[in-house]
Amino acid sequence: MRKACVCAEFFVPLQPKSFQEIDHHMAQHNEIGKRGEELAVELLQKKGLKILETNWHMGHLEVDIIAANKQEIIFVEVKTRTSMIGGAPEEAVDYLKKQRIVAAANAYKNLMHDSRNIRFDVVGIVLNRANEAEQL
Repeated sequence: MRKACVCAEFFVPLQPKSFQEIDHHMAQHNEIGKRGEELAVELLQKKGLKILETNWHMGHLEVDIIAANKQEIIFVEVKTRTSMIGGAPEEAVDYLKKQRIVAAANAYKNLMHDSRNIRFDVVGIVLNRANEAEQL
């Protein structure tokens, strides 16, 4: 008969971060995202687009910016980073996020009864230490 050996002395539990560390990290993350969205709004306005909504929500659906011109409603996802480590910010928009944006666009268009065409844009922003755009 074989005996099972439980080697508990090799088990090293992970030390969770304190709630203060997690809260601080999330606050920084939210500020970076908010600054990126502000810069994206400025960029879109400079390109002649009218901003219809920012941080639009309907249930679990969310769009960072909804803008428009005469022919189109533009649904904009903004991705902001403080470095290019891990790739360009816009590369973070995965298949599931794209599906959610499409669902949000359809919900918005139906809610507003708007007949304009739909366009999807991603604005990728890399911030420097002064929270200024290094790259758009």
